[in-house]
Amino acid sequence: MNKAFITVTPDTGQNNGTLSVSADKNENYVSRHATFKVEGGGITKSVSIEQDPNPYIYIDCGYIFSNANIQEPYRLNHEGAITVLTFDVKFANFILSSRHLFIIKNVSSLQVEFNNPVISSIDITSDGQSLGNITLNGFTTEVVPNSEDEGTVLSIIDITPAKLSEIVAKINSARDASTTGGMKIAIFIKTTGTQDNLVILINVIYYYMKKSFITVSRDSGQIDIILKID
Repeated sequence: MNKAFITVTPDTGQNNGTLSVSADKNENYVSRHATFKVEGGGITKSVSIEQDPNPYIYIDCGYIFSNANIQEPYRLNHEGAITVLTFDVKFANFILSSRHLFIIKNVSSLQVEFNNPVISSIDITSDGQSLGNITLNGFTTEVVPNSEDEGTVLSIIDITPAKLSEIVAKINSARDASTTGGMKIAIFIKTTGTQDNLVILINVIYYYMKKSFITVSRDSGQIDIILKID
């Protein structure tokens, strides 16, 4: 039986038995509920299911760092006055979307207080080498509690298409310049507008093949095909 976001099996049975309930992944930032009934022997029982909300941070600044790309669980550390959130993502290309947004969703899970916050800059590094910096100090950051059931949202409300294009271009340029194909994107935030005390550190694992070619050699009537990746 499929109902809402849950699947209950089996649909029917006799005598004693066990019901299995599976649930789809909750991508939303609010809890959700479902109820199903079990009937037998003249008795009807209702079973209620509550699913916890999505615990993850969700960043939309042209390219969406979706949950599907997360390689490891989030790591949240409080180091004195500094809070650092670290997670790994995998993508092949950073793409500018048609929506002009810079939004960090579900920031209430960071366990920090926001009071006149500022998303101040983005820093891009690879193997300890700086590959680019984007300043965001001149824009307006707002906190919107429970925005469209997306958890508390931290948003640059006046981000421009030119600035978003700069972000995408610098990230792609850094990716191409990286000798390992990986990089770190650090988003620095002043939670109270005074100093950078929140860092969202995104470890980008970039899988790609620059070029490939096939070498075919013939030796003693045997054909060997060698695929080389650069």
